[in-house]
Amino acid sequence: MRRTLVVAALVVTLLIVAAVARVALSVFLVDATPSWVADGTDAHGDPLPEGAVARLGTGRLVAYPRG
Repeated sequence: MRRTLVVAALVVTLLIVAAVARVALSVFLVDATPSWVADGTDAHGDPLPEGAVARLGTGRLVAYPRG
């Protein structure tokens, strides 16, 4: 009885590990490069500094007129 329970727990654990590994591989092994990396702009179309591949935040500043 105890041996059957240990084997069942081991099989369930292996199934969970296999499912997590499959999801991790599908997330981290993406071959497609975003289009804005190729042309030197960020997701908004703003130019990136030389050598940069992404921007944290945005480079846009909005000035609202007073009055």
